[in-house]
Amino acid sequence: MFEITVKTTSGAAVNKVRCMVHKCTIGKSRENLIQLRGWKIAQNHLQLEQTPEGVFATDISDGSGFLVHDIKQTNYGPIKSSDQLIISGYILTVEVEKQEAELEESHQIETPITANNE
Repeated sequence: MFEITVKTTSGAAVNKVRCMVHKCTIGKSRENLIQLRGWKIAQNHLQLEQTPEGVFATDISDGSGFLVHDIKQTNYGPIKSSDQLIISGYILTVEVEKQEAELEESHQIETPITANNE
């Protein structure tokens, strides 16, 4: 499991969400764990996947990408707690929860959130 913190680029906190499965998605669609608003946000924009090596980010949009350290990325990882993933006005940070037991595949997630930066 890992936790995603969402803030606006102005620093205002939007929300914290815990991903309870190996893969979580972020984008405009209500099907995403984290729903972001904005005309530069794709319906399905970013996928975060936890592997034994850490959490990896993959652009699943039409190539819009995301920024890490001011460099456009389509794949990035493993993500460090100090990394900031930027998607059109939003800053995402990821914190991996330490677990002794191996993660089990599950399709249960917490209630998705909607973020509005308009």
